[in-house]
Amino acid sequence: MLTSKTSWFVPALLAAVGAWTLTAWGEGVEYASASLLVDSYQTNSVLEYNSTTGAFIQAFVPSGSGGLNVTGDPVFGPNGNLFVGSQGTNSILEYNGTTGAFVGTFVSPGSGGLIDPRIFVFGPNGNLFVHSGGTNSILEYNGTTGAFVTTFVASGSGGLSIAQEPVFGPNGNLFVGSGGTGSVLEYNGTTGAFITAFVPSLPLYNGVVGSPHGLAFGPNGNLFVGDFLGTNNPINGVLEYNRTTGAFIGQFVQNMSGGLNEPTYLLFTPTTPAVPEPSSLLLLGSGLAGLAWWRRKFAA
Repeated sequence: MLTSKTSWFVPALLAAVGAWTLTAWGEGVEYASASLLVDSYQTNSVLEYNSTTGAFIQAFVPSGSGGLNVTGDPVFGPNGNLFVGSQGTNSILEYNGTTGAFVGTFVSPGSGGLIDPRIFVFGPNGNLFVHSGGTNSILEYNGTTGAFVTTFVASGSGGLSIAQEPVFGPNGNLFVGSGGTGSVLEYNGTTGAFITAFVPSLPLYNGVVGSPHGLAFGPNGNLFVGDFLGTNNPINGVLEYNRTTGAFIGQFVQNMSGGLNEPTYLLFTPTTPAVPEPSSLLLLGSGLAGLAWWRRKFAA
């Protein structure tokens, strides 16, 4: 056990090594460079681009592969494979996450009443939650087999109208944009029961309420909403809301910033852990050796 005479050494060591110590001695997560995958609506394919230069690499999922017809949002699943909504066949198709080769039809056409599957998300329980545009509901499917489980959020529940991107929040609940009412609705993450209008209404522009298309919880835990309504609308863009109360904080990204116009879907990329300098590694080794020496000295 450290004594009061040696206690100063630990914070000094940690301060010197810095955040790298936490990364290296934690789970050691490392993010490799990745490609950018984009669904090509008009060509029924998923295209791959260099994530640094934007240069075209290949058609990761070739046109019509596996019967792909009118592509929806591509999402990687827990097994590492790519899942793509095929709106024209009312199904969800699975592709090899490395090669793009067709694996199989994960959710059969029309399963559970599925119509127009544009966007979906894998939930905390590992299951797939799909926005069914034609039924204005959220359907749940087994995350391993693709079998229909239940209608998680019933049509129109809580006033849901023109359902948009579903996302699970830090509290485990499901948040869904309601394009027809300009609000963000919160549902119990286990039962799907309606809880509240988390964001009752997006800001008005020329008397018309905004349309919450993309939802994402940021690194600070707050909810960020892409307001799609209104070309050249000066008050939309990406809006930020308090993660606990849903209170409006402000316009995080202004519309037309960098050419942004009618934002749809949002994604926060992970932070790449810092790479330790050789001097930091040497300092850590020296520090641990010094700590051991101090402990032996004062134990005696």
